[in-house]
Order: sequence, then structure tokens, then C-alpha cells
Amino acid sequence: MTVALPLQIATPLTATHEEFCPHDRKLTPGEAGHMFGVTAGTMARWAKAGRLSYTCTLGGQRRYPEGELRALLVRVSGSR
Repeated sequence: MTVALPLQIATPLTATHEEFCPHDRKLTPGEAGHMFGVTAGTMARWAKAGRLSYTCTLGGQRRYPEGELRALLVRVSGSR
């Protein structure tokens, strides 16, 4: 199953998410893409477009907060 992110619900969650979930697990692009049924490249495009929040490792690789992705997945799934 592939999940499309419509523009109206593809806005990133607030940056204060880290304040509420400081120990939130960070997912690799592949792990995050698996949740949405898309490739790691699609996750990168969504992040570049500002649709997803992420942090970078010291090596410059993206990591996505699992809690935010799960919340977004619930919002997207509920909008169908």
C-alpha cells in the first residue's frame, strides 16, 4: 500500500515535538519509507519540500522522528 501525502495534510508537525518526545526514536530513510510504502528517495523529496521534519547525523544523513511519522500516518489514513 502506498500512501500519498496531499499538500493540505503534508505540513510538518511543530518543531516543539522534540520538547514533548526527547527520546523519540530516529528512523533511517529506508525505515521511514517502509512505514509509508515509499522509497527512501521519496522520503528525501518530501523532506526537501518541507513536508517532513528531520534531523541530520554528523555524517549528513537524514533521520526522521518516529513519533511524528506515526502521527502523520494516522492523519493521512484518517483523511481518506
